[in-house]
Amino acid sequence: LTPLLAGCSGGVGGGCSSNLGGAGGGAVQLSVGGILTISGTVRVNGGVGTLGCSTEGGGGGGGSGGGILLEADDLRITGTVTANGGDGGEGRGTSNSAGRGGTGSSAATDGKSTSINGGGGGGGAVGRARFRGITACSIGGSVSANTSTACP
Repeated sequence: LTPLLAGCSGGVGGGCSSNLGGAGGGAVQLSVGGILTISGTVRVNGGVGTLGCSTEGGGGGGGSGGGILLEADDLRITGTVTANGGDGGEGRGTSNSAGRGGTGSSAATDGKSTSINGGGGGGGAVGRARFRGITACSIGGSVSANTSTACP
């Protein structure tokens, strides 16, 4: 992951200026010259799009997931590492159309629409994660889609 980048915010929903897209996920890099153990949670998920406004507002799009780079001489992951896209915001109005989900993200869902005019926002795309163990690594736990691993 060079350069290591954060995720992008989701698109604004139609109808008014207040139905913003979700924030993009952040970026995390841990480079350790020894043993790096992740037993908790490292999360750089995108934010959820906002709900459509008034009677015809489309929901905001979900933000894309960010970037994670974990590298060490000996990398051990037993916890949760995610860079998921945010869900799309729900539309308002009287249309039953929903926005399309982001490409490559199994975690993001489309925004819902229970009425006519305001479609739901699309779900944000999944971010990227890279794990690298120089001399040894053990990858368990729960990790996002779109993860690459370099282990001996």
